[in-house]
Amino acid sequence: MAPRCRIGPASRSRRGFTLIEVLIALLVFAFGLLGCAVLQLGTLQATHSSYQRTVASIFAIDIGERLWVNLANGQIQTDWLADWQDQRSCGTDDGHVCLPDLQVAVGRDGDRHRITVSWAETRFDDATDSRTEFDYVLTLPPETLP
Repeated sequence: MAPRCRIGPASRSRRGFTLIEVLIALLVFAFGLLGCAVLQLGTLQATHSSYQRTVASIFAIDIGERLWVNLANGQIQTDWLADWQDQRSCGTDDGHVCLPDLQVAVGRDGDRHRITVSWAETRFDDATDSRTEFDYVLTLPPETLP
């Protein structure tokens, strides 16, 4: 006896996926990939911002060390600060570490010195032209000891 072909509900369940099901699955997959791409972009932006804050921290500590050296020589001076800032500008392409539109200020309140490093966040197209600031507070002993 030869096997018979069944026509009816049992054979319909074995036909496979419909075109609509495949298109919906592709749409869900595409949204998932888009979400991964947005997540990756956010991670890159956060990593770059972290890098810039690290550079700003190093710059502030360098300025603090220079203030200590000036104190050891007898008097705290900041006349070197403009040249220091120009050497760390991003205007030249010599490969040095820099921050875009770098501005540095040293304020003093008694023995406390506040070093403010600010720069422009302009790496990504959707970034606003806002400035980011990093403050470093340093307490130095008086310039003249009693």
